[in-house]
Amino acid sequence: AAGYEPHVVIDDRSSRVRVAVSNDNLVHVRDLTSIRGAVYSTGSYAQLHVARTADGVRVERPHTGALSFEIFGFSRQAIEVDVPSGSHLEIAGCGGADVFGIAGGTTVHSLDGHVTLTDLQGTVDVRSDDGYVSATNVRGDRLALASNDGHLALKNVTVDMLQARTLDGSIKADALSVTNDANLQTSDGSINIALAPNANLA
Repeated sequence: AAGYEPHVVIDDRSSRVRVAVSNDNLVHVRDLTSIRGAVYSTGSYAQLHVARTADGVRVERPHTGALSFEIFGFSRQAIEVDVPSGSHLEIAGCGGADVFGIAGGTTVHSLDGHVTLTDLQGTVDVRSDDGYVSATNVRGDRLALASNDGHLALKNVTVDMLQARTLDGSIKADALSVTNDANLQTSDGSINIALAPNANLA
């Protein structure tokens, strides 16, 4: 229990993170990480830590920097977090993310993996070092999307301000409406924009 609008911080560099809205206004955390088979590692895989903070909850897996070799079998690094819809979400580090239904603002930094955003409200700021970024049904005052290597896809986005930048990939927007400034930039790829029927082209 962390209130209806907690500040939820997630920092797990190796895991894919899925965040959705809980049905009881509580914060639920599930570690789905599994490693099976014959594995050699120079260190143990760090445990996931969950703790209450002054304004919410922090979910963190310490970064040990241990070098490991998987000889036979498979591994899955993933966590699922359910939060109240009014949460302010901050994913400080992850291996990709899927975020659904957050209304209190969202910040994501993916070190290696794509990011999908669905049904979000508030200020949204997302960066992927390696992977595409997709935003669908986003409403708010500011949306900032950036990828060092991947395309950007926007669908049914209505915001006051938009910044979309990729160093390597296309940008495609469908049913886009921006009240004030919009800046879309790619260093290598096409830009295709379809505005919402009531959008102001100026």
